[in-house]
Amino acid sequence: MQHSTLQQRNIRTQFFEVTLVIRQFLRGVFLFAILSSYQADAGLVTVNNVSDNTAWTHPTYGSGTQEYDARSLTFTNCAGLLVSSLQFQVQLTGVYDDSPALDLDGDGTIDWVMSQDDWYAAVGSGNYQPWVDATPLNISVEVTRTGTTVNATWDGTAGTPGVGATPGFDNVSGLTLQSLGFGVNGLVPNNSFTTNQIRFGNLNQTGPSGHGMTFILPESSINVSSTPEPNSLALALLGGIGCLCRRRRNQREQSATKTHQQRSRFQRHQ
Repeated sequence: MQHSTLQQRNIRTQFFEVTLVIRQFLRGVFLFAILSSYQADAGLVTVNNVSDNTAWTHPTYGSGTQEYDARSLTFTNCAGLLVSSLQFQVQLTGVYDDSPALDLDGDGTIDWVMSQDDWYAAVGSGNYQPWVDATPLNISVEVTRTGTTVNATWDGTAGTPGVGATPGFDNVSGLTLQSLGFGVNGLVPNNSFTTNQIRFGNLNQTGPSGHGMTFILPESSINVSSTPEPNSLALALLGGIGCLCRRRRNQREQSATKTHQQRSRFQRHQ
């Protein structure tokens, strides 16, 4: 009975140590995710000014001055980071005429347009005058592993593409982090990774045209969320448990060998 009690204590002690190691491991993984997000927000993501005032067109809209500004993002020393979502805000200064547009992945196909008529439907023609001042326009973009959402407001009032007489469109939902150049599951592939171009500009629905706006992508507005990949977490956890079990087995074997050696020396002395 005493031997059985001793075995139970050893089992309980080992179980406690395994549980403690698992908890410490999970806490470490969670802390790694927090640090990864913090590092990305703390200056390891920079905005590159690729081009300004570059001409583009779309067959649905008129002619005239229709231009975009292009930006990209560079991730430095972030190789292996798994990005779950990337959020940023587009801010404008200057003026434009008359419909904001976005080519999210820089492939030459415009993915999102909020037409002048869409804005008229949202805020009224007397309130929407970007050819006077573009600063009331604010656009927030969130790109995830499964899709993209774009939200636009004019002086705090939300607009919806596609509701005006000459409608805009929203084709960004199928674009993902991979569309921007990230790897599978939002993987940052190397320590000097630059995304595809993010192009924002104007199209001219009707009437006079003009482009005098500047597309601003403040680094302070960029939020990078990261999480460990589930499969990697499971494998690492199993690996950690395996290492613990091997360590405990090695300790028992070393203890048994040491006890045997001590008994042998004692018997020789006798």
